[in-house]
Amino acid sequence: MTETNQVKLTLEEKEKLADHWVKRLQLGDWDIKFDLNASRNQMGEGSLGEARLNEVTKQAAILVLKNEDFDGGEYAFTFDFERTLVHELLHLKLCLLESDSDNELRNRVVHQLLEDLAKAFVNR
Repeated sequence: MTETNQVKLTLEEKEKLADHWVKRLQLGDWDIKFDLNASRNQMGEGSLGEARLNEVTKQAAILVLKNEDFDGGEYAFTFDFERTLVHELLHLKLCLLESDSDNELRNRVVHQLLEDLAKAFVNR
């Protein structure tokens, strides 16, 4: 089992981080439901988090993997809950750039941009 690079957070601490980042990213006009202790089987293979959204109604569900379900696997890094949370929330901010699901290259570039921004915001 790979250790996380931060102290194990309680659900209440995770919820406070979610509230903080919703405000900081100015996502108050979205109706967001959070599952901040999602299990591996709730998400796609290899996912640390997932954003399910409807850009028209501005409704979203944000899932972030619970620490216990991160085993390192194919990844050569540790799990950072806050960075994963920010990454998934940034999907809402930039969702219109991702709307062309048939363009795999564009989707990969946008996804890399989201991760770069999340790393910059959660400076560790």
